Amino acid sequence: LDKTNKYIYLHSTADPNFKAVKHNGLSRALLLRNLEYVVFNDLEIKGGYFTGVTVDGCKNITFDNMKIGVMNAVGITISKYLTARSENVKITNSLFDTEFIFDYRKCTRNNSDAEQRGGSDAIRWYDGNGGEVSNNIIKNWTHSSCSLTADEGDFEISGIKVFNNYFTL
Repeated sequence: LDKTNKYIYLHSTADPNFKAVKHNGLSRALLLRNLEYVVFNDLEIKGGYFTGVTVDGCKNITFDNMKIGVMNAVGITISKYLTARSENVKITNSLFDTEFIFDYRKCTRNNSDAEQRGGSDAIRWYDGNGGEVSNNIIKNWTHSSCSLTADEGDFEISGIKVFNNYFTL
């Protein structure tokens, strides 16, 4: 951890291929709060029984070539922290897959049965200004692949580009 330059380093003395960094079973596998200019690429994030990744009040965050969704109700949640809005969050070239095979005929009207099994929204944007969701494969989510819905009150979503994605059940 380099607090002066605001870097987090994950380093392996051996070839990191085929290695796993295990985390906990808390509500978020990865929490980003008030960070700027952070890039995540070539990572698989599992768990966090509510969300795999939470981005709160961050600027210029990039997720590229990620695999997210196993054992998450939401893959990535983007919102603000106190009054700081998240800005310029990019999610590209990634796979969002709960790996659940749902039988929608057996779900209740509000899909609560399916959501209890782990999947609601792949990407859930509550608040943010500027960003991109592109070139992703998003599958096996019960509510939405990409939800852009500002909450009531002082929440706002603007300037988000969503293009060239593959959404499927």
